[in-house]
Amino acid sequence: KSAPEGSQLTTYDTIIDIIHKGENHTVKGTSSEQFMKLLKMRPNHPCLRVHRKTSSKIEMYGALRMPPPSIKLTLWDMDLCLLRIHTGGHTNEKIQGLSKEVTEPYVYLLDLLIHRGRDTGVVTFSDKQVAKATNSSYGGEDLVRPLVYHALRRHWMKQDRELKLEDAMAKARSFVEKNLYVRAAYPEWRNRNDPEFKQNPMPNSKEWHIQKVLDDYKDRTGVQLKNSEVILFDDDERNISEAIEQDVIAVQVDCETGFCVRDWDEAMNLAWAKYLEAKEKGQNV
Repeated sequence: KSAPEGSQLTTYDTIIDIIHKGENHTVKGTSSEQFMKLLKMRPNHPCLRVHRKTSSKIEMYGALRMPPPSIKLTLWDMDLCLLRIHTGGHTNEKIQGLSKEVTEPYVYLLDLLIHRGRDTGVVTFSDKQVAKATNSSYGGEDLVRPLVYHALRRHWMKQDRELKLEDAMAKARSFVEKNLYVRAAYPEWRNRNDPEFKQNPMPNSKEWHIQKVLDDYKDRTGVQLKNSEVILFDDDERNISEAIEQDVIAVQVDCETGFCVRDWDEAMNLAWAKYLEAKEKGQNV
């Protein structure tokens, strides 16, 4: 089954468009002279995106917009989102093999976000307590962190053929252990079996997970983020609608493809439109 249009980039793609108030306006028939003028404008105009054929995928992903200054944290769900398959939240599979199911756009964009100093995380219903109760080897953080580790380690070795295995391993391990925000808990199971949630049940959404990540962020940086400073990618309609109600910029991922470039572009449209509107109104963003 072929991936839908927009699910990945190829070195034959041509991207030439102008972003105005968060909306794409394709520039057709752009001459070389006009193209060069647009390129020179780009550093001073973050809402301008212009790109043509490149020699590598990392350059092409690098041409995609990054979040505006108002966004401080980008979060992904795991199953059917950053991972193109559904594990049920726990597994006995070897994680190194499972990590090959992590979507290409997630790994490339995660790489770019890391190198540009952007904070990221994973919020999932995968739960190590459920894994333990079902005699599964991996679940929750014990699944998420190794999954991202193996995907990143493999990606970095492909990008840099001279990078030694031990250096790639150390670099990926350092990121997932020190910099990747992870909250992993299954509300239904926790509310039935975890005494912590008997009196105050966990919402059947990502509300608790996002709040805990914001608490972790404050503990690490001393800064209390607002929900409006967060982007969430998730395949579940309820999780998305609840997040939007909480003022999170949220995009529903197609469970047939997992996270793709189209989802990223949609989130950037929403985030930049909101940022530019607030800036026009003179609000602090």
